[in-house]
Amino acid sequence: MRARRRVKLVYPAALQDQPILYRLIKDFDLATNIRRASVGAEEAWLIVDIEGENDAIQQALEWASGQGVDVQALPEA
Repeated sequence: MRARRRVKLVYPAALQDQPILYRLIKDFDLATNIRRASVGAEEAWLIVDIEGENDAIQQALEWASGQGVDVQALPEA
């Protein structure tokens, strides 16, 4: 079943040069829309709408968390 979720992805400085969002799109067959973002020396964050199959979204967010990204669920606007 297709779903859409809004999440905040917080990257530590060590992951800022990694293609995390690209991997979510490519490896899990998701569509993303970046709503807001901030990149600083110590951390970066993105607020992203993610669309795809429910299971794929869940697996992708678990994968990102396992990579060291802080994944925070947000309410839909």
